[in-house]
Amino acid sequence: MAVVQGIAEEPKAVEQWFSKLGHDNEKWPKPILPPHHPPQDKVFTDNSLPLDPEPNSQIVDRAQGLFGSAALDEISLLMTMNFVFTQGEYNGSTLSLLGRNAVSHLYREMRIVGGTGVFRLAQGIASAKTASFSTITGLLVEYNVMVIHY
Repeated sequence: MAVVQGIAEEPKAVEQWFSKLGHDNEKWPKPILPPHHPPQDKVFTDNSLPLDPEPNSQIVDRAQGLFGSAALDEISLLMTMNFVFTQGEYNGSTLSLLGRNAVSHLYREMRIVGGTGVFRLAQGIASAKTASFSTITGLLVEYNVMVIHY
């Protein structure tokens, strides 16, 4: 179990913590965003989000954003990213992520700071986990996103 200052970070633990919060009027779907490939040498990105991590998987969403180095002593990025939904019930909606992504850590948490469409006034948390890394295919990251929206 990955723990930071006494707080468990793995997705199931974050989900359990999240479910104990009071959400009287809020809706909180839990989209599981499939893995995506962040850029290796770019600052701006527009990546496809496949349905699953298989090479020929159907592309269902986009991850569009900006990455920048955020640490001198480790691989850490400052990220701002929009998950752009292009299929299904969330088609046309977005979720906006902002935070520090310490790539060398197994689990990373970043804030969901807003959204559009179905996710208007969204807030929440995104838990990222490195699924794999290869010098050929790059970094494969899986995001588990929990949001509150109205």
